[in-house]
Amino acid sequence: MNHLKFALLILNGSPPSKTLISKFWDDAALRVCTDGAIHILQQYQLSPEIILGDLDSLNKTLEQNYKTSELIYISDQNTTDGEKAINYCLKKNFDNLIILGALGQRSDHWLYNIGLLKYCLKHKLEAKLYSENEELFICNSRVEICEKPGTTLSIIPIFGEAYIESTTGLKYPIRQQILNLGQYSSISNEFDQSLASIKVTQGEVLILIIRPSSSEKQCLH
Repeated sequence: MNHLKFALLILNGSPPSKTLISKFWDDAALRVCTDGAIHILQQYQLSPEIILGDLDSLNKTLEQNYKTSELIYISDQNTTDGEKAINYCLKKNFDNLIILGALGQRSDHWLYNIGLLKYCLKHKLEAKLYSENEELFICNSRVEICEKPGTTLSIIPIFGEAYIESTTGLKYPIRQQILNLGQYSSISNEFDQSLASIKVTQGEVLILIIRPSSSEKQCLH
């Protein structure tokens, strides 16, 4: 995604390493941090352009350290800080998001954060969640993905029934198959080639790519 204009969002889940943040930091057109996650950036001495949320996690010391960041107070208790950050990026006309710190810790939080991918899809945002060795996004049409052969990929109909017309480049092909959570999903599939495609003609599927920390993509998409 480095060839696209994207916003980088840091949420308050399991803290992303500095190595992971550094993969996206310099290329991001905008860096947004929720107030609960600012402690993560503080230890790496990184300053985002925007810190937003109800700001209840900020103290005077942190505010002094982030004088160049814009603090945006949003009191709405009916939305999570992740939603607030996404809505801010929508207002700034971004259509590509990289989200870190969305996974791990409390199960209700990371499950809700996965749901943010569907929220982004609804608003025509291309969004991806990353952890140290995982990449998650939603597919509701056709997508091509470049990875090293042998890389693990799971296709999960997390939001309800989905119909897979076809796949290519995977060790275990799917052809004209209905996927349903709890009945049939393509778990722990593998890239058989460096380029794979997935064609979804009904519903949405969560694509989860698991790669070794040292693994690099074979081609850009």
